Amino acid sequence: MSKVRFATIGTNFIVDKFLASAAKVPGFQLVAVHSRSAERAATFAETHAALSSQGRPLLQFTDLTELVGCEEIDAVYIASPTSCHAEQAIIALTAGKHVLCEKPACSHAHELEKVLAAAKASGKAFMEAMRSLKTPNFDAVRTATLNFQSPIRHFSGHFCQLSSRWSAYKRGERPNAFLPELSNGALMDLGCYAIYSVVALMGPPVTTTYTPIMLPTGVDCGGTVVLKYDEGVATLVLSKASHGWNSSEVQTDVGTVCINHLADYDRVSIRKSGGESQPIGVAGLVGHENIVHEVETFVAMIQEGRIQDDVLTWDLALDVAKVMDQARDSAGLTFPADRSRGLMFPAV
Repeated sequence: MSKVRFATIGTNFIVDKFLASAAKVPGFQLVAVHSRSAERAATFAETHAALSSQGRPLLQFTDLTELVGCEEIDAVYIASPTSCHAEQAIIALTAGKHVLCEKPACSHAHELEKVLAAAKASGKAFMEAMRSLKTPNFDAVRTATLNFQSPIRHFSGHFCQLSSRWSAYKRGERPNAFLPELSNGALMDLGCYAIYSVVALMGPPVTTTYTPIMLPTGVDCGGTVVLKYDEGVATLVLSKASHGWNSSEVQTDVGTVCINHLADYDRVSIRKSGGESQPIGVAGLVGHENIVHEVETFVAMIQEGRIQDDVLTWDLALDVAKVMDQARDSAGLTFPADRSRGLMFPAV
């Protein structure tokens, strides 16, 4: 079966992690890189030259229109700032390229609806790169909770990870991680992992509220999300300004499933009332190494002629985006990108 020829958009650390995993997927081939800076594109292409086919130099682009017009490219991996995702994805899909888009897929649900419409019209594959849900252990967690045959009463989620850019912020700099014009912040960066797990296991909530810790830049560095259901609740603690080691739990009246990390899903266990904790699933890949599962999935989708995944479905992506919107709206947390859905920035 033919390899899928990829271009990457963006040159940040997540693209390095993506390519390290993608190199392990037989159907993946890197042919091009894109950056707004020709110098950065050249440096990035040199760094990853080993992934090129038969020693051919990687194609380098600074113009997206030229990239999507290149017949040597089948698919693009978008890892630019979130505020750029929708426009870039629509341009690529309309030009006939498959799109794997880094999480969160868009700034808000209205943008995502336009992206999905473009994917449907073009007949090309689109998937949000939510690596956690493509791990074998997420499937083990979902199976275990279904086998309880009892409603999930409480999803207690934790994702507190001190940002590598926090020191720069404290020095008075304005790192991208904390800028509203790029649709960033703790909810968007870390909260999407937690909300994806909740919505995938429990469905869309009745109501969603968010109590953020706001920074003067106009974004959140942490906070607590509460998703209310008819028979249960999810509470999600997030932070980019501190580090936590608490696991997350999916609790029912029959038993509880413990997830060590909501992005990694490398260790999961089950414990029933009165019993001992028992590991389930497999010894999973640690950290960004589990990106390999999403790449395998996306390559297979293209090779098999499917335009969406059976786990990371378009409906699930849209449900999550709507919950993220509800969380931000409840806190009055807006981005410049929200003007396209009729909201003021900054919120008044």
